Amino acid sequence: MTMKALYTFLIFALTFTTLQAQIDVGIGYNFSLPQQAMGFNIQRAHGASIQANYALPNTRWRVGLEMGGAIYGASEERRAYDFSDGSSIEADVHVTNNICNFAFNGSYDLATEGAIIPYLQPKVGLSLFHSDLTIEDPNSDECELLEDEELLVDHTFYLGIGAGVRIDLQTAFNKMSTGRYFLDVALSYLRGGNVRYMNADKSTPQGGGAPQQDQEILTTKVVNQQNKLEHDYHVGWIYNTPLRMAEVRVGLLMRF
Repeated sequence: MTMKALYTFLIFALTFTTLQAQIDVGIGYNFSLPQQAMGFNIQRAHGASIQANYALPNTRWRVGLEMGGAIYGASEERRAYDFSDGSSIEADVHVTNNICNFAFNGSYDLATEGAIIPYLQPKVGLSLFHSDLTIEDPNSDECELLEDEELLVDHTFYLGIGAGVRIDLQTAFNKMSTGRYFLDVALSYLRGGNVRYMNADKSTPQGGGAPQQDQEILTTKVVNQQNKLEHDYHVGWIYNTPLRMAEVRVGLLMRF
């Protein structure tokens, strides 16, 4: 989740709060489960999200923005590198794989009264996949890096459909104001275009043998800072498939 994106979200959220209308602002935990071909290639993702929703006057609709980030894979290992001059070093290698989602959504309340309000929620958004590599220099006392590289960045647009419930927390905590704080639980399914992403956890391609049509070998070069010799390092595999993702969000909403 970049600072620029966070600033943009906060500007929209502050704009909403200046309107004479009902505003929901929330934060939550996100669980993402890849589906179909994507589900064979990468693991489930855990992360967090923030959202702001504006209630359209005299309707059951709310429109808003949501932004979330999650990690779907991280690896850490100590590797030995042999160079052409006979020298060798050992270094700690860290690879992280991340997803960031940015979406406009609309929520239609299926009820107007009661402690539990079910709703439907279509959305349209952008999904960004990026993978990063860092290799620590074992000869440095100042935590210098042999390598600090953005391995892969790609994105795709998506459409989503979902449903959820808002539960008034006043039903469990009597001292809370009615209609002010809510537990928000939602399930969504996202369907987008093709996107490239990586998995560092697989030592062989899906199915074994040579890479398939939607798979690429990802390598990078490690440089020995003492003699400037290079060593090729196999980081993982890159896949290119349509975005298919199921999401579960559990969070807290505050209404202004």
